[in-house]
Formats: sequence, C-alpha cells, structure tokens
Amino acid sequence: MPRKYAPAAFLGGAIFLPVGAGVMLASFNLTPVRLLIATGILRCILRRETPALFPLAADRLFALFALVALGTSFFHDDVAGTTVYHVALSIDILGTYFLFRIWIGNRQDVLLFLQWILIFAAPLALFMAMEFVTGKNLFNFVGGIPVESALRGDRVRARGPFRHAILAGTYGGVALPLAIALWQTNRRIAWIGLVSGFLIVLASTSGGPVMTLGSVLVALWLWRYRARLRVILWSAVASLLLLHLIMNAPVWYLIARVEIGGGGYYRAKLIDSAIKYLNEWWLAGTDATRHWMPSGVKWSEDAADITNGYLSFGVLGGLPLMLTFIGIITISFRHLARAYKCLGHFDERDKFIVWCIGASLFGHAVSMMSIRYYDQFAVVFYSFLAVLASYCQLLMSREAPQEDYTNGRLADFAASDPRNHHNISPPVPTSHEVSASVLAGWGFSQPPTQGRWNGSRLVAKPPLRPLIESRSEGIQ
Repeated sequence: MPRKYAPAAFLGGAIFLPVGAGVMLASFNLTPVRLLIATGILRCILRRETPALFPLAADRLFALFALVALGTSFFHDDVAGTTVYHVALSIDILGTYFLFRIWIGNRQDVLLFLQWILIFAAPLALFMAMEFVTGKNLFNFVGGIPVESALRGDRVRARGPFRHAILAGTYGGVALPLAIALWQTNRRIAWIGLVSGFLIVLASTSGGPVMTLGSVLVALWLWRYRARLRVILWSAVASLLLLHLIMNAPVWYLIARVEIGGGGYYRAKLIDSAIKYLNEWWLAGTDATRHWMPSGVKWSEDAADITNGYLSFGVLGGLPLMLTFIGIITISFRHLARAYKCLGHFDERDKFIVWCIGASLFGHAVSMMSIRYYDQFAVVFYSFLAVLASYCQLLMSREAPQEDYTNGRLADFAASDPRNHHNISPPVPTSHEVSASVLAGWGFSQPPTQGRWNGSRLVAKPPLRPLIESRSEGIQ
C-alpha cells in the first residue's frame, strides 16, 4: 500500500471498529486502535519510513504529556493498575500522533486527509440515520456496541460505532469546516461532507454536537472580520470577565443556559466541584470523585461522571497533566496563527484552509467542555492535531521563499511600470479586497487580475505592454 493511503486505512479502521471489539491480553486491552498502531509502527520499520525532525513545540508537548502521565501514576492508590492505564493512554495518543506526523509529508497529503474525513462521514451518516429510524445499532454485529440504541425521552440517540451519541455527533460538527475548506478544490466531496455532517449531528439528538456545530459556524463567520480578530478575541475575554463579576453565578454557568439537551447544569456544577475540591487532585489526580456530584457512574462506586474533557485529565494526572493537554491545544492555535501570517497577501486559498482547520480545532475545544474523548474518536482528534502540525510546518517552511517572491518579483513588476517610477513599492491590496476576489461569500472565485494600489482600493489596469506601446506612439 502506498504511503499516501496509510492514513486512510488507519483512520477508517479506527472509526468503524468499535473499541469493545478488541481482545484482552493479561491486563492489557488490545483495542482495534492499538492493533492499528502496532501495525503502523511495523509498517514504518519494514518500509523504513523514518520520522523526520519534529521541531514544533506541539511535538515536544506530546512527549511531555506521556512523561507526566507516567510520573503521576505513582501517586494513585492502585499504582500498578493506574500505570498500565496511563501507559496505554500514552500509547494511543503518541502512537496516533507521531504515525500521522510521519505519513503526512506534503500539502497533498493534508488535503487527502481532509477528504477522507469527509468520505468516512457518508457511511457514518447512513448507519446513524438507519439507527435513528429503527432504534437498532448495526455495529452490534462488529462487537462492543449494544444493539438497542440509547433514548432521550422517546427519541433515539444514534451513536454508530462510538460509545456515546455526543462523540458521534461531534464528528459531524467538526467535519463541517473541513468540507468548507475543500469547497474550491473538490466540491463533490465537500457537498458529501456538508450533508453528512448535518445529518450526523441531527441523528445524535444531543446538545453537545449542536453547540459544536454552532461554534464552528461562528468561527467560519469570523473569516469576514479576520483583520479585527485580535480585537474581537480580547473583547470576548473582557466580556466574560465582566459577566463573571456581575452574574449571580460564576461565568461557567453560561453552559447551563446555552447548552441544548439539559446536561448544561451538571457540567457547570462539575466545574464548581472541581474548584471546590482542588486540594484533592491538583498534584497528581485523584481516585475518588463520587462526593463531587449528587450522582455517580454504574461502573464504579468511587467515581462521578467526569463529562469535561479537560477535567478528566486533571483527575488522571492533576494540574500538570491537564495544563499540558491545554498547552497542546493552545500551541496548535499558535502554530495556525504563525502559518497564517507566513502566507502573506497572495495565498488566500491556503489561508482560508488554515482558517477552516482552526475553526474545526475550535469546535473540538468547545466539544471537550461537554465530553471527554474516551473511545476511537480520540484517534480522529489526535490524528487531526498531527495533520495540523504537519501542515503548519510546511507553511512555515515557506516563509523565506514567500518573502523573496513578494519582495522580488512584484517589486520588479512595479519597477517596470513607468507609472510607478516614483513609487517602487509593490501594490498591497487590503485583505478584504483580495478575499473578495478569491472568496465570494465564503470567498471562492478567480484570483485577482493585475491591479494597482491607488491609496484606498485595488483598481484594475490594462496589460503593461499595450500601455507602453500607446505611450511611445504619443511621444512620436
């Protein structure tokens, strides 16, 4: 199998093979994801697909995550069991991340990954729609999934191969901006992704995916105001601080007001309890959270239902592990911002793809306020982070050539125009005018024609050679 198809095979197997379909080897659970990771590592060894340098801060943070997870496991009551679990978790995360960092080597690999995310959304939407109508989950025949679907009132909550409907619905929500990103390059697959994504969110009958979908739509809408993004972000932070001061309840109780589905109050109360009992878990996590909440979980008498993805890492490894995970997401946003700046004024298509990837990452960040990624959906997330890192590394490596192009060829072009003898600087259009020529609405049309900067807007101009000829005739 060629290397460019390895991510598709890995991702497809991870998505459509439920975690419960694995086998037990002593105390180690060989899930399909771990078998795929072992196969991927074996492939890299046999084909000598050696890893390139991993210079990004995100790569180092992933390695630090594994070290922190291993170190904090010794502070729990059941040291042996916790160590095995933390090692298995690190294998899942690091194995997925670094395999995709090895396999994604160029821009075409990035676009293929986005296409496969959307292609896999189509059968997932079909199976979930059938489950929504019949109340029967066909993935029960694969193993690890109950045949009877979960219900909310009298409505079916379809979940497909995933362990929870919120995780299944989140797949559709975070896939939508990736479909928008491919609208220019492959409109057919983009349509498949859009329709499938909306269908997956609806079939899940969950408030979390609806919030995720709303967040990515807001992030995509902000593309129109990207020049003022810094002001918008700081204004949002200031607004949250102001609300925290004037509200009767802490600002995180906004989750209870905006979430659709009724679980918002529980999630807000969970944050309250985590802060209240911070002394129990801040150093290396805790084994007892049942007293945090009025209700617990069926599989343990000592545990509450930790539905917050960030807090779940805090329970596992304290503030060190939770802050490391938050740092991975934060540094991924910073990599996107730096890659965006490296593209300059004349790469609006790549800039829009970067923006859409950022919108999908924002959807993940919002989603983890209501669910932790505890099944094969984690593969979708960590492989996405790996592709994001590889894409940003590629774009940032183009920084020097891009500067040569904009300051070289465009400067020569401007100098050759007799009308610009008093101003050799190349014309620099506003981002709004460039985006209007590349993106109509969402920004898709032909690249801008030749133009010149008149001080307030980009105006079209005739080709240079006829202009010089007409002027030479006038001189004669």
